[in-house]
Amino acid sequence: MAQTLGFMGYNGVGLTGIENSYQPVLRIDDKEAWQSGDLKLRLTIDRDLQYTIERRLRAALRKHQAKFVTAIVEDVNNGEILAMATAPSFNLNNFTQTDQRLFYNPATSQLLEPGSVFKAFSLGKLLNDHTEQDWDQFLSEKRYFCPGYYVTKNGETIQCTGIHNDVSLYDIIRLSCNAGMMQAMESYSINELHSYFTSLKIGRKTGIDLPGESWGILPPSNKWGSRTKATITIGQGVAITPIQLINSFSTLINGGNQTTPHLAKELRYYQTGVLIKKKEVAKKITPNIINEKVSKALVEALVYGTTRDSTGQASRKTGLNKVFGKTGTSQKVNLIEGGYYTNRYDSIFAGGYPKEDPQYAVLVLLSEPKKQYQGGLAAAPLFAEIVDDIVRTRSINKERKIETIENKKINQPRSDEIISQILNGLQINQYTRVPDFHSLSLRQVLLLLEEIKNGRKALGKPFDYRLLGSGYVIKQSPPAGELFKDDETLIIYLNK
Repeated sequence: MAQTLGFMGYNGVGLTGIENSYQPVLRIDDKEAWQSGDLKLRLTIDRDLQYTIERRLRAALRKHQAKFVTAIVEDVNNGEILAMATAPSFNLNNFTQTDQRLFYNPATSQLLEPGSVFKAFSLGKLLNDHTEQDWDQFLSEKRYFCPGYYVTKNGETIQCTGIHNDVSLYDIIRLSCNAGMMQAMESYSINELHSYFTSLKIGRKTGIDLPGESWGILPPSNKWGSRTKATITIGQGVAITPIQLINSFSTLINGGNQTTPHLAKELRYYQTGVLIKKKEVAKKITPNIINEKVSKALVEALVYGTTRDSTGQASRKTGLNKVFGKTGTSQKVNLIEGGYYTNRYDSIFAGGYPKEDPQYAVLVLLSEPKKQYQGGLAAAPLFAEIVDDIVRTRSINKERKIETIENKKINQPRSDEIISQILNGLQINQYTRVPDFHSLSLRQVLLLLEEIKNGRKALGKPFDYRLLGSGYVIKQSPPAGELFKDDETLIIYLNK
């Protein structure tokens, strides 16, 4: 974390990083109270987490042959930065012998187009303005059509990532469908979209306590045409820094409260080696940027960005299934000739954990990777590893053992009363969701399967399943909560 900590010059003056930001505080000369004392700054950084992430970034840098790799972990509830790392880095003890270009901190200064990660922001707007608040029905039943492209009001054609045909909003997140998202957002005026993105501080500095933070770029509304209006909703034509991206993402997933990201936790005053006073660094939180219920619905939608048939399926590669997020693959802007490079990309993943009550937001950025540049192939697997590190280092190993699919244990057999509740809540229609079979006995499983089979048959829908083993359910595929697909076989694993 050399770029974040920074260093001091020969005269004891902080030149970069935290050393520079808190120079006035750390050099204060309060002769009355602290003449013989010592003043120290405690950071929000989790040392163990920072160490493991730095190792992972160095490995990713080599594997993907990227220009640089950056990762940020933020506590979504208070804006504390738990880890901020970049590779390549440098040795603070030998900074005078270091290439000065490495002093640059991409986490706060590098501008990038967020690409499809921005679909999460656009979906937040749709949900916030949906008055009925039947989120699941709205997300699954509202339909759009993707022929592989989108045509703007003035006749310009914008390509999609594929031909997705009939899609819901869940599908748009899962498949990263450009055409579907632009259709969904086309009813909004330019001023409405500009005002919404501005409220999330898109294009603005976050106010993080580090020097050199760059402004982002959100074009003024009077500069938007029909193409800009469409492409901004999918993360093109807007530029932000990694810290701006993850901080605004945190606002979307934490219940709508906007925090100021920060690295300083508290000031500690010592005299003769004894702590005599500590003072927390002030934190600023702006509430209700979006509705709290909207935030929860958005998190549920972003779970579809990590399912096994999504662009971000590798985000679950370590077995943790409480993650959510969105991939992004953005072409690099050619600042010299204009337009975009055809062979330079940013690979991005922004996500969170756990889905029931998000505590951590994680951003991963690989700049110009030469191997596997797509967000789902380069950034998503690294995100999965970092979330696994969070769970291990933040003293929630017990939770990991329960949640990891491969190690999932039977807690207690579930009662027939639970089965009745599942049956009563089971709505069998064209958007039926897979129930949670975990810890059910074979007899209970058969009861549920018979009910689902009869209901699907009445709709003229197929239903195939396989039972492997006997005893109690230890694993299922697809996982609970996903939509049934006509061409899919439900597989249930049991063990005594």
